[in-house]
Amino acid sequence: MTNELPDEIMENGIHYTLVGDYYFPTCMLADRSPNGKWASLYERYLQEKHPNEYVRLIWADELSALLEAVQRECEERVEVLVREMAEAEGVNEALKENRQMEWVRRMEMICGRVEEVVREEIIG
Repeated sequence: MTNELPDEIMENGIHYTLVGDYYFPTCMLADRSPNGKWASLYERYLQEKHPNEYVRLIWADELSALLEAVQRECEERVEVLVREMAEAEGVNEALKENRQMEWVRRMEMICGRVEEVVREEIIG
């Protein structure tokens, strides 16, 4: 016999979702605008690693503003890091004009490394 808890329950007309060992109310935010990649990653990070803070942000109506700020910060950081790394590694317009496929390959590698750095620095 296993003592597994259901992932979702309905109690007193409120829908709850199991996070770790605790049930948290599932809130539907009608006015939430779609977020970008970084905001979604940060929201998932909060849900999984800091569920109490996540629920507090929802109830204080601060989650959307925080996610927008994280999205902006990450986008700006990616832009700066890509520019700096491309310059440091000699990935420039001359390379783009003369050897397009090499430029694409090197830019993709830079973007991959930058995304890992930003994920570690900002998302957690």
